[in-house]
Amino acid sequence: MNRWLLWLLMLISPWASALGEELWLAPDTCAMTNQESECKLQLQLEFHSQQPRSLCLWLANSAAPLTCFHQRRDFSYKLQLSLVRDTLIELRDQQNRTVASRLLRVAIYEPVSRRRRGLSWDLL
Repeated sequence: MNRWLLWLLMLISPWASALGEELWLAPDTCAMTNQESECKLQLQLEFHSQQPRSLCLWLANSAAPLTCFHQRRDFSYKLQLSLVRDTLIELRDQQNRTVASRLLRVAIYEPVSRRRRGLSWDLL
């Protein structure tokens, strides 16, 4: 069910962009090592529209919005997040319809383990 909803939202997003509405995230990927339990980042979010909109910022599957913006064409917002998996960031209107969404990815970095060969290079 959640994957189907995610695909549906990804299909809707280009139409919102075609209407002159654009959601921008920086960074769009959070990187963590395999020893960390969660990925922490400061997210910068910007939204641009051709007409004033009243919208609320949601993390997908959350019970309440993070914040709301009333009758604004453009806005910028910073927030601290701790994530364990990819998360969909959504802007919803007053009827709870998704206006714009972007996927915030979590990347797990696994350093290459180098095997020591046991040969000493100080032969001379």
